[in-house]
Amino acid sequence: MAKKSPTDVLPIGDGLDYLPGSGILMKDSDNAPGAKPTAPILRQFVNLPVVYWGEDNAYPKRVIELAIQSPELLALLEFLPTVIYGEGIGYEVFDKDNPNKYIPGNDTEVEAWMEANRINKVMLEKITDLTWFNHGFTEMIKSKDGKKICQVNHQEAAFCRFGTQNKKTGYNDFLYINANWPVGSYDDEWTTKVPVINTRSLYSVQETMQSKEFKFNYPTSYPFPGKMVYQLPGWHSLFPSKWFDISVQIPILKHAMMRFQMTIKYLFEVPEVFWEIQAKERNRVWESMTPAEKSALKKVVKKEMDDFLTGARNTGKTLMTTFGWDKINKCKIPGVSITVLDDKLQDGKYIMDAKEASGQFCRSLNLPIPLIGPISSGEMGAGSGSDARIHWNMLNSRLRARKDIAVEDLNFIAQYNGWTKRMPGFRFRIKDIVLDTLDVNHSTSNPAPESNQPQQNKPKPTPADNAN
Repeated sequence: MAKKSPTDVLPIGDGLDYLPGSGILMKDSDNAPGAKPTAPILRQFVNLPVVYWGEDNAYPKRVIELAIQSPELLALLEFLPTVIYGEGIGYEVFDKDNPNKYIPGNDTEVEAWMEANRINKVMLEKITDLTWFNHGFTEMIKSKDGKKICQVNHQEAAFCRFGTQNKKTGYNDFLYINANWPVGSYDDEWTTKVPVINTRSLYSVQETMQSKEFKFNYPTSYPFPGKMVYQLPGWHSLFPSKWFDISVQIPILKHAMMRFQMTIKYLFEVPEVFWEIQAKERNRVWESMTPAEKSALKKVVKKEMDDFLTGARNTGKTLMTTFGWDKINKCKIPGVSITVLDDKLQDGKYIMDAKEASGQFCRSLNLPIPLIGPISSGEMGAGSGSDARIHWNMLNSRLRARKDIAVEDLNFIAQYNGWTKRMPGFRFRIKDIVLDTLDVNHSTSNPAPESNQPQQNKPKPTPADNAN
């Protein structure tokens, strides 16, 4: 007889359903699904034990190797997780006096569990992976009696690969963890195979309780259209669009110009008679001098000219030269000519290209410029403090979906450990940082609370005041 899937539901009467794949007995058959959820299967991976992440299974590694070439992109990828992280993880429960209102929770067991697992560090690691790859992988370990999930760990997304989709459920039943991908193999000694919690199942908590396994992985992901297994962050479009290439090539071109381009400020053009005059001024005859003597004289004259034109003390000097005039041919007789050359390193070449690439980086990550600062080192600022405050609060509001996904695994643990049953309304939440103006009495801020202190020496109203 074929093994039943954990999602198969067999009604057995009297409000009871049986899940033969996991041996779970469920009550209230009226609420049980009448059909299996649709689960598309990726045909190209059916016969592979591991679903490749990218054509060569090296996609995460390649993204990291590219991103570290850009200090600007790395800074943005570090900034966004800190915004999502906010003030860290907290939890809420329903107010006993007002069941429709959430209040901060305070439970000894939950507090001890969070402290033991260093949950804020685990959360920051997961948020970072969700930002880089739209994936987070949380490893959960049950207690020896199986009644609680007592430990959680974060597994690096770059080291994780999903196993082949289950043909019946469409879900990836296993996760293969190896720090050596793409070189690693699903069956080598460095690979750990961990069962994956079926997050699409209505009975995922009960299935995990009934399983004989003690270690699981709960995958979280932010969706992208057309992706079934591995999701795609929107900012990865920087690579095929070539904006990333433009950004990292500009400093390389600048460096090459500084290294290989000669920095020449002046071009001197002198006739042959110039050297005859210089020799005569030194009581020498140019025609009778040896080649070595001529070369030595030229070096002395060139140094005198260089010293005259360079250095802080010579700034602003005026140089005057003379030339002869041919009265018969009505033309200038060649003399000393000095031409000032343009400095190509100071012309700002590629600066606008670099600024546009920086703007594309911010747009791809949906980060407002006022929060990042000027995208060019030559700019003075990117907006007022009020602009930054408003954009910060708006960004936090837009990131709520990502924050809810980031705590999805923790809320699964809250159900498993019985906290949601013991404390109505219990839920983990990321605490936002909400910015306000320094002057709370400002018209754009929240009104200041009235003081409870008695006011001293307050004048009594006059009849004229009452009339007004």
